[in-house]
Amino acid sequence: KFQNHRHDPSGHELADLTGAQLTGARLSRATMIQLDMTGASLSGANLSNADFRNSNLTDVDFRGATLLHANLDGVDLCGANLEGADVRGASFKNADLASANLDGVDLSRSNIDGANTVREMASLDIDIREILRQHALWISSFGAQGQRAELDEADFSYVDFRGFNLSGASLKGVNFQGANLAGMDINMTSLEGADLSGANLMSAFMCGANLSNAKLVKANMRNVYASPKEILGRDGSRKKATDKNGKAIAQSWPSNFVDADLSGANLKGAKLCSANLRGANLLNAKISKADLTDADLTSVLADGD
Repeated sequence: KFQNHRHDPSGHELADLTGAQLTGARLSRATMIQLDMTGASLSGANLSNADFRNSNLTDVDFRGATLLHANLDGVDLCGANLEGADVRGASFKNADLASANLDGVDLSRSNIDGANTVREMASLDIDIREILRQHALWISSFGAQGQRAELDEADFSYVDFRGFNLSGASLKGVNFQGANLAGMDINMTSLEGADLSGANLMSAFMCGANLSNAKLVKANMRNVYASPKEILGRDGSRKKATDKNGKAIAQSWPSNFVDADLSGANLKGAKLCSANLRGANLLNAKISKADLTDADLTSVLADGD
């Protein structure tokens, strides 16, 4: 049975096929316009000539699928896995492809006019790359060498940062729209006011990060780790405090999402223990299996699943 729900950015109603298991399905010439298929499995499916126009295909598994001459115009493929898919003759006009896994995918015979595609880190200005290099050295030496990155207001839209470590960096107001941040380390990072709309943050480590007033609209945050970050000394030792009974306890810093816009975000399986979500917008966010133990949900706007 289809259930309609609001699609935030446009206000359109989408048929809900979230998490559908369609592995190996035969859906050739199927009309699947304006669907929400977040997290669905279509691996190995025959989708030749299927019409997916303007659908939300965030985090969909298309591995090995046949998409010959399929219409994927305007679709959101944030975090989708198209590894080994056959996309000959497929149309991806105005689609979001930047954070999709395209390993083994040949787009040379597909129409990608107006599509958002990935920017490699090598395309960044040499000065920016040097700052990133110095930050990596700062991280690996526990601050003894290199220098903490301060890249406030930088434009990293659609850049592929998969697995990169920017823990502790200052990234206030940075534009990460559509960027691929899957598996990235941004623990204790300052991201106040940053724009991560449509970014792929799947399985990112963001413990103790400050994302107050950040935009995370339709971000793929499945399985992110945003629990409190234990505070360590420069030598890696645990910093201790005492509770009201005088018992020694480890110091930790919770993740901060105060007044952040998480509308339409995929938070399935996210670890948000003790996170500060005061005033956050969670309208239409997918929060099934998210761990919100001891999280501060004061004044949160929410109607998701």
